Amino acid sequence: MTPNRLRKITPSAGAPLRAAFGLPLPVWAALLIQAAGPFIPACGASVLSSGGVGYPAGPAGARYAGMGGVSISLADPSSAGSRNPAALAEIRLTRLDIEYVSDDIAFRDASGSSRSPYSNFNGFTLALPFGRGLSSAFGLSPCTRADYRLSYPDSLAGETFHKSVEASGGLNSADAAFAFRIRHWADFGLKAHYFFGKLDETWRVVFNGTGFTGTTDLLSSRMRGFGLTAGCVVHPLPVLSVGATVRPGFDVDTEMERYADPLSGTPVLHTGRIRMPAAWGVGLHGVLPKGFLAAAEYSTEEWSRMKVNGRSAPHLADAERLAFGLEWLPGLLPTDGFFKRTAYRAGFSIGRFYMTDGRGGSVREIAGTLGAGLPLGNAASRMDAAVAFGRRGSLSDNGFEESFIRLSVSASLAEKWFTRK
Repeated sequence: MTPNRLRKITPSAGAPLRAAFGLPLPVWAALLIQAAGPFIPACGASVLSSGGVGYPAGPAGARYAGMGGVSISLADPSSAGSRNPAALAEIRLTRLDIEYVSDDIAFRDASGSSRSPYSNFNGFTLALPFGRGLSSAFGLSPCTRADYRLSYPDSLAGETFHKSVEASGGLNSADAAFAFRIRHWADFGLKAHYFFGKLDETWRVVFNGTGFTGTTDLLSSRMRGFGLTAGCVVHPLPVLSVGATVRPGFDVDTEMERYADPLSGTPVLHTGRIRMPAAWGVGLHGVLPKGFLAAAEYSTEEWSRMKVNGRSAPHLADAERLAFGLEWLPGLLPTDGFFKRTAYRAGFSIGRFYMTDGRGGSVREIAGTLGAGLPLGNAASRMDAAVAFGRRGSLSDNGFEESFIRLSVSASLAEKWFTRK
């Protein structure tokens, strides 16, 4: 579940990158780990994944991606991919959701630009309804992706050289979720996460002259940790639902092997611990006349409080995101035509990115989405597709900007294994 293509950026990619090279190696490696639940819908292999803790990989489910990424309050009986575990209470049939994503990301700053494609499997979820208000789900999905090459020139005692670091790998999450219907108007869910993954880095210093000898360091980091997400969805009115999720802060343990010489060096083992930030979100949606549904949500992650071996991590800010989504489903009957049973979606999101620029300024992210849900086979199965396009940062405000286009395709397959009573 890791990308296989490296990115290259130019020397003026920003002061955060230059500052990062000055960090102790265990601290820098730890900063590349990101184990939190994803709250930003449009993402991929990114230059900005090097600026802090790695770029989050986005939630599974093209159904929600087409609506700006909103899913906290959407208890959808035909999708198991909501990031609110309470939404599983609406599942009536056994469902298997599988998603594939393809990204195209372009980065530019004052010195030039680069481009990187990415495509990969984005996880699966198997949801099981057991009846009597109980449902469960099991899944596997990527949580972070690191895929880049940073390089810039410098000098020492009159000798010029190039510093560079390449990284690839990422963190994955194996999840187990349970949902309960407390009352006919209230659902509660809990999701347990086991995070695991590997990150490989190669550090190089290459001198242009003969006065100094270049160096190469190979770092291989293995990560593991546990986390929990709790959620609820309440239905105060038949046409209105309100949802909330909360994820307390949690620890991720790291083991990093460092090879000072890739040919004959003896590995040195570093161990560490990252305190990941807490996160929460709230959302609501309403059913409108003529087959329309409107939704909105707010979410935040307290990245400014993240700790690496007890130390505050640099260049991080509390991430915030406000998203809106709209869906139109013209027909609900199985006898309706194909296009009447197709759902049409659009969405919009704006927020503050989880890292800052070189001057400590906020980096804004803005995105628009379009999507469709197509009936697949029987009336309960469906295929969803979504495209997201947007921008992070600004040349005038931050000194860099990154534009992205993401295509998501997911299939939700349903069978009657259990019947809810």
